[in-house]
Amino acid sequence: MQNPFTDESITPEQRRNRIWLAIAGALVFSGVISSLGGGRDDSAAGESSPAEQSTTQPPTGPDAPEREAFAAEINQAALDSFGIDSWSQTCRATQVGWPCFLSDMESPGEGDLVVLLQTSGTEEEADRLADDAAHALFKLVNAKERGLEWIQVIDQSHGLMTTLHYSEALPAG
Repeated sequence: MQNPFTDESITPEQRRNRIWLAIAGALVFSGVISSLGGGRDDSAAGESSPAEQSTTQPPTGPDAPEREAFAAEINQAALDSFGIDSWSQTCRATQVGWPCFLSDMESPGEGDLVVLLQTSGTEEEADRLADDAAHALFKLVNAKERGLEWIQVIDQSHGLMTTLHYSEALPAG
């Protein structure tokens, strides 16, 4: 299985551009969802984030709506698994884990998911949260049934944290 994020036939510059495009697209997607009020508590309605102020254009092409729908489907399945309506609801718990820091999901291609986290801790803490998020999401959303093969987790403070394939996340069976 070829990893679209680490394909050795592309140059480091192309790889870097893909990552930046994924980040920019995720920020735009987050801004659109936030401006529509999706997944945001009323208590946060007056707040503004950098994602909402982005001027980057959303991805174009015939498959952009399908990619957005795929990411939205994965996001909703994960929310449903927790029995919540928005990720901010997980921040009210005594022990706060990766869901509290999840800011957005985007699909740069078929079977691929980019998850954006917003952490404020150390790089080691962000790395642990990113790894937990990738492993948990594969389990929460029934990845095999949905065709989810790759998850890449990017922390907005620390950059790319992990890239995980379905086969590495779940036990064989």
